[in-house]
Amino acid sequence: MMQLNTLDLINDAGSSVVASQDRIGANSHTLWAVDGATPASGGELNTSKDVYWLVDTVSRMIQSSQREEDLAVLLSRIAGVVADELDPRQVHRNNPPSCSVLIARVNGDRLSWVCLGDISLAVQDGHSHRLTVVENDVMQRREVEVIAARADLDDARFATFLTKRRESDMNTPHGYWVLAAKRDIARHARYGQISISPESTVVAATDGFARGVQLFHLFSWQDMLDKPDEVSLTDRCRDIRDIECRPDPRNRFPRIKISDDAAAVLVRVV
Repeated sequence: MMQLNTLDLINDAGSSVVASQDRIGANSHTLWAVDGATPASGGELNTSKDVYWLVDTVSRMIQSSQREEDLAVLLSRIAGVVADELDPRQVHRNNPPSCSVLIARVNGDRLSWVCLGDISLAVQDGHSHRLTVVENDVMQRREVEVIAARADLDDARFATFLTKRRESDMNTPHGYWVLAAKRDIARHARYGQISISPESTVVAATDGFARGVQLFHLFSWQDMLDKPDEVSLTDRCRDIRDIECRPDPRNRFPRIKISDDAAAVLVRVV
């Protein structure tokens, strides 16, 4: 029975004053990534169940799950706990926190995966060297549209626009789906299976790390998986931070957040 061997892992906060809202991990059969999002427009909590409670709870439930548990069942179980604990009628004055989540699990000769939000997954088969990449094009397009609108708005108007856009897009049929206080969210997740063999390499990354591939073009998923021992995730994250800190007068790298939490896990199938 094939298993996962963790080669490298990073979870780097995008701010020096706020702890990372990402969670990342892997064990012998499952890898996961969670990317928390704070509520827009004053979505303060009346209890301790903030975004950190959310990402810690989701990560802990994935980590403790059994290999035999179906991913749809697992995600439904997590969604039930989140919906119960983050009932906006009881504990929130406004929108509750939410998170993107990806879970991938060894299932015979395949890697089964489920995803809500914009976590990226890349797999290179150990025999054929075929590369398979899972990304969320819808959320990437939405960010481009939001960035374009920012050029025409001052800070106050942009904040209002961002709030309204989030409310109209998040967890709607024409928008995108993330894990929030919604019990039936699992039926809106994306599911898939990817063929694997011994020596396959796999990486999962939150959007803050994936911008090194998708936005900055510093490296590719193929680079990471071809020679996973050549450059550490810490070094790759350092290159991302270096670009983020540089002035960008020509707006070559448009983004909502100048710097974002960056998390990734790299594993080999054995």
